[in-house]
Amino acid sequence: MTRLKRRILISVLALAGLAALLIPLHNFRARQALAAHKAELVAQGEKLTVEELMPPSSPEARRAANDLMQAAWQLRQGSVVPNNLPKAMVFVSPGKASVGWRQSGIRDDKKTNTWDELAEDVNMNGAALEQIRETLKTPQFDMNLNYKMGFNLLLPHVAKLKSVAQWLSAATENDLHAGRLNEAATNLNTLISLANAFREERLIISQLVRMAITAIAISPAWESLQADGWTDAQLAELQKNWESLEFLQPMEHALEMERAMGIEAFERLRNSDAERRQFFNGNFLGGGSGSPGPATPASIAEVPEFALEWSKEHLSSLSTFAGETAWLRLWSYDDELRYVQTLQAMLEVPRRARRAQSFISAQAWGAKEYQRIWEHDDSGSPRYWLSRLLGPALEKASAKAVRIETQRELVVTAIALKRHQLRHGRLPPDLKSMVPEYLSQTPKDFMDGRELRYRPNADVGFLLYSVNEDGQDDGGDATMPKDRQGRPNLINGRDMVWPMPATAQEAAEAEAKGPKGDSNRLMLERYGLKPK
Repeated sequence: MTRLKRRILISVLALAGLAALLIPLHNFRARQALAAHKAELVAQGEKLTVEELMPPSSPEARRAANDLMQAAWQLRQGSVVPNNLPKAMVFVSPGKASVGWRQSGIRDDKKTNTWDELAEDVNMNGAALEQIRETLKTPQFDMNLNYKMGFNLLLPHVAKLKSVAQWLSAATENDLHAGRLNEAATNLNTLISLANAFREERLIISQLVRMAITAIAISPAWESLQADGWTDAQLAELQKNWESLEFLQPMEHALEMERAMGIEAFERLRNSDAERRQFFNGNFLGGGSGSPGPATPASIAEVPEFALEWSKEHLSSLSTFAGETAWLRLWSYDDELRYVQTLQAMLEVPRRARRAQSFISAQAWGAKEYQRIWEHDDSGSPRYWLSRLLGPALEKASAKAVRIETQRELVVTAIALKRHQLRHGRLPPDLKSMVPEYLSQTPKDFMDGRELRYRPNADVGFLLYSVNEDGQDDGGDATMPKDRQGRPNLINGRDMVWPMPATAQEAAEAEAKGPKGDSNRLMLERYGLKPK
């Protein structure tokens, strides 16, 4: 062996020895930093294990949940529900919506149904709907979820409960169209109870479905307030049920559980070669496509192409294996520390918003903290592989919770205004004057922490709105900013404006131009063009 070769060999061995010393040293330091950070969080009162965060349970709650799901699975598809649901609170222009139950039929862009057909659907499912209404009188439900399964936990009930919400909304519209206010109130109150039924489920997806159910309930709630004949007692019960809904604290609990399940996932991935390999192949660097690989060559001419594809596939596998090994031996504790820090920042956003009843300042703090944590991202490196995979998906969950809280507050205030108008024959001059007769406190705008904006109008009812997520008061401007597209709705305007009912002429004009515009839009989108 020449002197040069000997020197090269010694250098390589020295580097290998140095790496062998540095890798365990780095791992030891990272593990210590993670343990210290967790200890600090526990000292602050944080709970980091699934067992500590399990929601309360009881046999009665599990039985009620089972009864609810049995009734939900008995619902049979009709000619109207769920394929052509009656339209409710359809915006004909920014801040103006048509009243669905007043329309002559149930129409969408493709088909038309009659109210009689909807009534047949509801009657056909009368027994199941009655069981659902009866079951939802129970205050607590427990779907008996095994949170120890972590991110492998299956949730078949959430989609079914959203389907139940659609049925209850359609049944409410059916009752309103027929003038049956007692029945409409029962179905609407049941729909609100459904949103509360799995309030204690400590999963982000469960809370997002709760918000979706609540959003479904807003339209029939608005439609109900356009009907005459309500008593103060009926409206007071409806208002109380809307006031019982809460989303920020359940979102906190869900984020805490997601953090605990993530911590357990890190530990399992360190200890299980099979689970770690499956996870990396499915998620790391876009690997795990599941393709069967190159076909065996049928002739000599196909051999070069086969060899090229085979090489690409195995080099990709080698890259994934190298990343997996580097993550396990070097960076898993760095990754977990980054994950725990990220979830802690996300947790603080709903906490701060709840304490201050203001989202804008909490969101600004969260964005700054998130940027600080992720200042050194090392994108493309497996160093923060799992935290990068899990963290960003949860970043906007709190914003959705605040958005639905704001909509809930608009509903509660609108009901209180209706009650005041029924009793006094006029609208109040301001929201403060409804305290304490109709409201326990002045309604808050959860976006900026101030009062909801309100102004009575002598001729056209009232203007009630939130400043929306930009925190800027645009005077009740419901038009969409230039960077947004689509039809107007409750939340996509400059301000979040509680709509006023459109006049018959406004609704007719919108209907007359609607289908043609929709067909043009669909045609343009079909060919990849943007409608003007």
